[in-house]
Amino acid sequence: MWKLTAPLILASASPRRRELLASVGVFPEIDPADVDESPQDDTNPTNLVKRVTLLKATTVAARHKKSWVLAADTVVVIDDEVLGKPQDVKDAEKMLMKLSGRMHTVITGYALVGPTDMQVAENNLSDSRFLEIATEQAQVNFLAISPHIMSAYIATGEPLDKAGAYALQGIGSAFVQSIGGAPSTVIGLPLSATIGLLERAGVLAVN
Repeated sequence: MWKLTAPLILASASPRRRELLASVGVFPEIDPADVDESPQDDTNPTNLVKRVTLLKATTVAARHKKSWVLAADTVVVIDDEVLGKPQDVKDAEKMLMKLSGRMHTVITGYALVGPTDMQVAENNLSDSRFLEIATEQAQVNFLAISPHIMSAYIATGEPLDKAGAYALQGIGSAFVQSIGGAPSTVIGLPLSATIGLLERAGVLAVN
């Protein structure tokens, strides 16, 4: 339905984000940002997501001076603890045990950086590039997961590269009882908000 009107780079290796954009006819170039996503000194999950999202966007933008760059980052939060991607099987099991039978929050940040010739009055990039960054949240209610089902799920390998150790667009959807917010926020890119941002920036037009 939409078409790109300018070169767009997706600063992510996530096939989920790529698939979400492809579902509405948007096919950016892919150039993943290899950055440190650890919490460091961040005590607020929203600030963490914004920092990492901005780092991804600006890192890739430095390699593509004449293109627009879209970046995103997603974390799962429960009991004020940020759950990123599990380090191993034991870490995945620990995360799923925390989520089992409870409500948690998913926060996804998204950012857009423009080409160097985009002169915008209010931004914080030294080369005067267009920049906008925002976050979206969703509340996810999990069913109670039995130890047997949990072990079988982890054995599929699906949880090992997902924030919070589950994939809404995969087998992990069977554990989700309800969602308050956009499912695409949980998957990793709030689609309607991102499309709106790309439209406002002039990167997308209706086909």
